[in-house]
Amino acid sequence: MNYSLSPLNKGLLSDSQSLAAVIKEAILSTKTYQLYFGRNMPNGEYVNQISWDSFKDVLNFAFNSYTVQDCEGVWKGELEDTKLVTVTTSHEDKVTDVCQAYRDFFNQDAVGLRVTDPMRFVTKTSLVY
Repeated sequence: MNYSLSPLNKGLLSDSQSLAAVIKEAILSTKTYQLYFGRNMPNGEYVNQISWDSFKDVLNFAFNSYTVQDCEGVWKGELEDTKLVTVTTSHEDKVTDVCQAYRDFFNQDAVGLRVTDPMRFVTKTSLVY
């Protein structure tokens, strides 16, 4: 470990108990979010693949890991193609910002959002969020 970069040595934390509290808070605030992005627009237009690919720049800026699935949904009685994005993060504000950006950019009535306990990952060395 490079002790010169340690939060304790930089004076950011006062003792190891504080470090444990920070880690616990990060773990407890981590959730898995499912964002449902409908592709029909109220004016009759459609969020095509080129537009969706452009919007993924927003996702890439907000999150370093996420999953996108194609699915179908129904909004106000109308069947529509939907992009389901799943992300596990402790940054709820980023999730909200991404939902609002899609809603505003594509003139959506709403973006569906489901919040659950965090997804777990099996990795070679540790849990990753």
